[in-house]
Amino acid sequence: MRRGGAEKPRRDIAATSSRSSLRARLPAVAAFDLIIMLGTVSNLADPHAARTHCHRLLRVGGRLYFNLPLAGSWPARLYGSRFWMYSPSCCTFMSLAGCRSALTRSGFLLRRDTTDYQMPTLAKLVGHLKLRAVHPWLERLGLARLSLPVAWPVPGVQSILAEKVS
Repeated sequence: MRRGGAEKPRRDIAATSSRSSLRARLPAVAAFDLIIMLGTVSNLADPHAARTHCHRLLRVGGRLYFNLPLAGSWPARLYGSRFWMYSPSCCTFMSLAGCRSALTRSGFLLRRDTTDYQMPTLAKLVGHLKLRAVHPWLERLGLARLSLPVAWPVPGVQSILAEKVS
């Protein structure tokens, strides 16, 4: 967690948070109804181990919600190895069929897959468009942290909802 990141949830919703290792604090098995991993799955060095861990943490009927860039999407085909939004941080790309197969092998059932909608900040949009020279101007004008007023579809990214079935 980023320094100071634990303070905002405490202020906004009176939540308890800390800067310690999350894995060390998690219960061993079947304690959760929902695990959310947004912007995470494609950055995992071992996605199978992560799915296995999520499976262990969820009760039967529990849900796993995540998003991921699809390998066969039109942006992926268009940009190839320079898949603009994700390179070089992502280490895993899957097709929707591959995602479904991986979930099934891990004891999950794909319940829903839809286009991912987000409300990115202007700074994030400028970064994705490789217009970094504009970023200092956004900061000076106080616009960098502003988000678009509506969620818009992210090309090539799917939101996945899976259920633990076994």
